[in-house]
Amino acid sequence: SISFESLIWIVLLLQRRMGLLIFCSTFVLLQCLTFAFHQPCCSNHHVRLGNSRLRMSIPNGIDTLTSGLASILRIGENGLAGVTVSSNAKTKEQIRLKLYDIENSNSCRIVRELITELDIVVDQIIPATAKSRAIQDATSEISLPKGAEAPCLVASFPDSEDKVISGASDIMSFLKNTCSDRPNDGDLDSEPLQQVIRALSPVGLFLASALRTGRGIVVSPAVTSAKRVHRPQNNLILYSYEGNQF
Repeated sequence: SISFESLIWIVLLLQRRMGLLIFCSTFVLLQCLTFAFHQPCCSNHHVRLGNSRLRMSIPNGIDTLTSGLASILRIGENGLAGVTVSSNAKTKEQIRLKLYDIENSNSCRIVRELITELDIVVDQIIPATAKSRAIQDATSEISLPKGAEAPCLVASFPDSEDKVISGASDIMSFLKNTCSDRPNDGDLDSEPLQQVIRALSPVGLFLASALRTGRGIVVSPAVTSAKRVHRPQNNLILYSYEGNQF
């Protein structure tokens, strides 16, 4: 239980951070609203592939708005989750990382937030949602490791076998031990402010996923129904961070 003195301390700490949080939240919200009302609403777009006319979902201004609100709802130890690099991030070992991910998944979301906060470069991010190649084609070089489910992290070390880690809790523990100067954050659990943040985290995750219902959860029919899909010949490099609404 939290004592009265602890509650007072929580209020004081929140007051210190509230100015920055309000500023960031207002800025993101205004940016989302501006973008939303200046974009045509064209979420349903038809493309022609071969002889078939397929329906494909194209993001619009409403998507930007709901994505921005989802980011605002995610509060972490350093303010908005997945926005800034933590002071605990450290130089990484010579490892290559491959992440099997589902965009609108609560467990995947908190893994991506930690990746941003620890300034980790992931060499390959593979969609592992329903009807994806990682799930459907066991012979593919990007197929999900047997017995694993998203989120799943494959860590390749120079002089040892690959390590497969499945589940948000185990992945986050591995990343903190490997890429953080403070692998053990058990002391933080006793701080009243951290107790409040951790208690509210599931609520923020639920609301963030609810706002993005129908997005990033299944492969588009424009891909699954096409006889031929044009894919890039080379790997794509994406510079991003989890708290970015775009």
